[in-house]
Amino acid sequence: MSQTPSTPEPSTPAEARATRRDEDRLFRHFRGYTWSQRSRNTKSWVWEYGFDIEKDSERRWVCRLCIERNRPKPGNVVAIGTQNAERHLWDHHKIQDPSGKRSAPASRKKPSTGYQTITKAFNLDLNAPREQAIANPLIKSFDRNIFQRLVAEWIVESNLSFREPENTRLRAIFEYLNPFVVNTDAHVGHDTVRKRAVAEFEKHKGKDADAFESRLGHGDLLATAEHELWRKRGPVGNLHNLVVAIHRSDVLTTLLRSIQRLEFDASEDPRVRIRKPLNVVVDNETRWLSQLYMIRRALKLRPYLETLVLKHKQEWEKDNTSKRSKQLKASAIMPAICRDENKLGDKDWAVLEAFGDILQSFEDAVKALEGDGIQRKRKQGYFESYGNVWDVIVGYGFLLAELEKAKAMVNQYPEPEHFKVNINLGWKKLDEYYNKLDETPVYYTSLALHPAYRWGYFETVWSGRPAWISKAKDVVQSVWDRGYKTLEISTEDNGEPAAKRQRTQYYSPFERYKDEARIRPCEEMDSDNAEDQYARW
Repeated sequence: MSQTPSTPEPSTPAEARATRRDEDRLFRHFRGYTWSQRSRNTKSWVWEYGFDIEKDSERRWVCRLCIERNRPKPGNVVAIGTQNAERHLWDHHKIQDPSGKRSAPASRKKPSTGYQTITKAFNLDLNAPREQAIANPLIKSFDRNIFQRLVAEWIVESNLSFREPENTRLRAIFEYLNPFVVNTDAHVGHDTVRKRAVAEFEKHKGKDADAFESRLGHGDLLATAEHELWRKRGPVGNLHNLVVAIHRSDVLTTLLRSIQRLEFDASEDPRVRIRKPLNVVVDNETRWLSQLYMIRRALKLRPYLETLVLKHKQEWEKDNTSKRSKQLKASAIMPAICRDENKLGDKDWAVLEAFGDILQSFEDAVKALEGDGIQRKRKQGYFESYGNVWDVIVGYGFLLAELEKAKAMVNQYPEPEHFKVNINLGWKKLDEYYNKLDETPVYYTSLALHPAYRWGYFETVWSGRPAWISKAKDVVQSVWDRGYKTLEISTEDNGEPAAKRQRTQYYSPFERYKDEARIRPCEEMDSDNAEDQYARW
């Protein structure tokens, strides 16, 4: 005799009160569902107003009132919690917890901190065409996605807590600045920041990890190519390669310091013992005279650098010698700075010292021409001005003369041809800028009208180029006629003696050159003479 499967007993008060008609309506809306067969917690008050049904592993709460009233779309929610069921009962039937322990869902909302819409914020009448035209651009101006992205980027770039956007005061600021932040639910939480950061990472992450690793593995090829390019530049290039290798390696940097420290500690001179080890200085293409500073520091560290290369090679040979055969391993690759062709010999250091001397002249000129031209008291106690416009032409003349002297002595240096090429390139670039001085009359004018130089400077330095002198005089005459000829000249004497120029502790070759170039003393002026003042000058 076959047995008919039993129907599960109703698990909620609502199910117990369900009529045959309500049951038919319920399962007509929810095909494939049955009464819940599992023991569930139905003690919440919402089950007084809901049916408990299930399908497969999904349990669902269905509003009894909607079924009784034969609503076309009865309220229903997944029965994981009771909040959604409570909200439905309040929103559609105005029913809340009869015990009073829980307030109505609407009253649990956060109070509004501003206007709900932009139209209310600006009190716009959308029925008026003009105000409607104002509202639409305002509405389009806010993009929820862009706002959230900007907030997330700010959090990540500033290394702030992901919960920072949840700060109530910060949110109040956002809402005050734009009511759409509230209206479009654009506030960002910690989960949003995390998801956006992960999404951005995934967006830029390579798809072929093996290819990326393979490319990284060829990084040494790029370094080798760069090393070869610098090596072709002679001693300066080899020094650059050595300095870069030390700078990039913590091991070599530590070794260089330890070599210096050992020598300092072994000295009997207390002044030497308290000295601090120095690091190498790396040159670059964006810093003025950076190669001079690299060379200058290297010359100071020369004995320590030579010891470093020797020790580094010994350590490499020790690590790459087979214990069995006592021979270097076939796969061993000697560091570039340890190879004989890359080492700096005595001749190379002589060339570096010569380059340092030439670049020293450029440093003297650059430092003298840097400034605002205002005379002020200096650290040594004297008054001096730097950046004087009349020193520019003198500076160019000084540098060109220094390069000419270096070119004349080029044969006394090792590799004279290489040395000569570098000097010629420097002279060519300097001459290119020297010729551009014609474009700015103030350089000629300031020097010609300086009482310590006048036209005597031009006639002496440019003695072999009369056309240059003639052109410069035409330029200055034009400036005088257009702007200064009609000005009245004050000849009042303040009674103060002429200030004597005090020499600095370092009397640079450029300062000596300027002093030697001041070949004409200032003549006395006759204020009663009606002759053109510039002509007399």
